[in-house]
Amino acid sequence: DPRCWLCGFSITSLVPDNTHYAPTRDHVESKAGGRTRTSEEVRLAHYICNQMRNVIEQQDKTLSVESIRMILRGWMELHLSGGMNGV
Repeated sequence: DPRCWLCGFSITSLVPDNTHYAPTRDHVESKAGGRTRTSEEVRLAHYICNQMRNVIEQQDKTLSVESIRMILRGWMELHLSGGMNGV
């Protein structure tokens, strides 16, 4: 069962493209400058997690990837439990 590397929840390929839970490839940027992207730097993520990660990183460049993952995990737990009324 593949999982989103950002939130940790399962991903299904049965979801239509460009919907919140569709599978996408997230490009994991290397801390070392000048490196080219490799397959090891591309990970499976939900479309919404991928998009939210980009927004969070633009708003606060000081957050680590682990901090962002904790934020997204909490958001998904709240969202999937119905705590956000379908937002």
